[in-house]
Amino acid sequence: MAYTQEGIVAQIMVAFGQGTGAMRIAQDAALQVQTMSYALITDVVTREWETVAVDVLEKARTAGKLAAQLAVGSGAIAIHVEDIDSSVSTVRATAISPLCPPPDPPPVP
Repeated sequence: MAYTQEGIVAQIMVAFGQGTGAMRIAQDAALQVQTMSYALITDVVTREWETVAVDVLEKARTAGKLAAQLAVGSGAIAIHVEDIDSSVSTVRATAISPLCPPPDPPPVP
């Protein structure tokens, strides 16, 4: 069976959830993870999924763990969009992967 963008996003969502453990995630935060995942899955990633899956899914689990830690650290009972944005930014900034490049730096005035 060929990999599809939808199937890969589903795998990423499962991996992210494995990282969050028992911590609840707000609906808008879950949708944020889904939107970010769809943006990542290009035709190249779909074709190369067998090769890159372990790397991508481990980064998703790591982002889920960090999002849960951020939520708990702020006293929240659920993961929110801000936790997602922060955890994904941290993972992207520290990842050594062509699939997870750090965000572009802001333009110099």
